[in-house]
Amino acid sequence: MNHFMIRLFLCLCLSLPLLAQNDAPRRKGKLLRTEVRKTDTASDFTCALKKTEGYLPCLTLRRRTVLTHHEVKVFEALREVRKEEPKDAGPIPHASLSYEVIPGETIEGEETLRTEEIDKGPLANAEITVQGVAGKTDAEGLYIDGEQHLLNLFDDMKTRSLTIKVTHGELGEQLMNITRELIIPIDSQIVATQEHTTDIIKSLGLDFVQQKAPSHDGLILSVRVPEKIHPGERISIMVTVENQGSKLASNLLARSFSREAWLNGRLFYFGTVQPNSKQSFTRIFRVPEQLPNNACFATIASWDVLGPLPKQQQHFGLMVAREP
Repeated sequence: MNHFMIRLFLCLCLSLPLLAQNDAPRRKGKLLRTEVRKTDTASDFTCALKKTEGYLPCLTLRRRTVLTHHEVKVFEALREVRKEEPKDAGPIPHASLSYEVIPGETIEGEETLRTEEIDKGPLANAEITVQGVAGKTDAEGLYIDGEQHLLNLFDDMKTRSLTIKVTHGELGEQLMNITRELIIPIDSQIVATQEHTTDIIKSLGLDFVQQKAPSHDGLILSVRVPEKIHPGERISIMVTVENQGSKLASNLLARSFSREAWLNGRLFYFGTVQPNSKQSFTRIFRVPEQLPNNACFATIASWDVLGPLPKQQQHFGLMVAREP
């Protein structure tokens, strides 16, 4: 019995270093691979202002597939190896630490998400709503704001940015931020980074960068209106600026003033007008179904970066056509 206990004690003593080695804490080693454990697929769309020339804002819409990959990084598993220094290594005995790879074992990191977006082409011939207004894209995925609903949102001079909601029946909704800058400093970053603009005025090809040494001498305004208007119809009013002076005009605007609510408060945008050149801007109006008077009157007033142009106010009247 005594011999058995002695042998058992010796075996335990000999196995203690091995047990201690196996119980040593593990740590991450070299990254071996990244594993995709799951991929979620969703379909939606993108929308952005499209640069154009004219007076009708345009949105471009494209289908998109969004892949969300659930990924885990897999590392080597290392264990701590303690090596005792020889007794003659110095006056104070100590042990050194190193790490070795544990064969066949790995350590996984936390799960992370990686998003991949795949463009699926134009969202063509699609029924959509833009800020609650129904519309439809064309074969190229373009939505042309023929009623200028987006411009109407910025007729309040205090409005500089808005979040617009665009909705598709199957693909959900997207929020897009649209801005309107009427005076852009010449050294502003807005000037340099506009490949995909969010500015509604710049998207129409207009230049509202504040120019050096502008003048509004020699500016002449004119207004073109329909001869008669009919209740419920859609009409357009065009304001033209001609610069007969020797210097350019900068940040030029015009606005309608009228006792008729449907005619009042519309902005006409011109921006920079070069010498010996003309520039026009058209606004769309929806005539009310009920018009109590036989004529509607309004005034177009204008101003630029230097101030108002009182001598260039244009007064006009719209005659209402009546059924006999």
